[in-house]
Amino acid sequence: MTFVHRALGRYSDDLLRRVADVLVRPRSTLPAEELIEKCVQALDNAALLDRRVRDLPGGPRAVLTALARSRQPTWKVGHLVTLAAALGHADGFKPVEELLASGLLYPAEGAQAVADFASWFAGAGGLSASCVVPASVIVRAASVPLELEPLPTSAAPQSAVATDGLDWPLRLAAVRQR
Repeated sequence: MTFVHRALGRYSDDLLRRVADVLVRPRSTLPAEELIEKCVQALDNAALLDRRVRDLPGGPRAVLTALARSRQPTWKVGHLVTLAAALGHADGFKPVEELLASGLLYPAEGAQAVADFASWFAGAGGLSASCVVPASVIVRAASVPLELEPLPTSAAPQSAVATDGLDWPLRLAAVRQR
């Protein structure tokens, strides 16, 4: 979880408090270092992670479930936006931003400070910016059912006509008679 610690350390104080309010819901105002430690410890708490995943809105939860089922921790934001659109949530960056704000997804870039996720997204190269899902989140989100829209059903397929093999000779005989 050291990358989570480093990622949270790059957050501005205001952003860190907003993420901690969603992830660990502290009852009092804590110093930034204690908030970071609580967030890192929260990622090892299976029951808490289950609740946070369940509390997510439909779009971000579907994206997180798909990420967990892929078992790939690092993703480019452009791919996440495309994945969200494929799952029926064409909100652009919004589902990814909600996952970042919930503390279940973290920016992968190292040296850049993060004041808010929209400015990080713009400054980190837009769609080529990378995000990381912690392994504990992948394990907990993999069991969440992926609620997909049912595929539209088309009309019943035409039944195949069985032939006896005489259709070509009959056609040729009809042409000869003309």
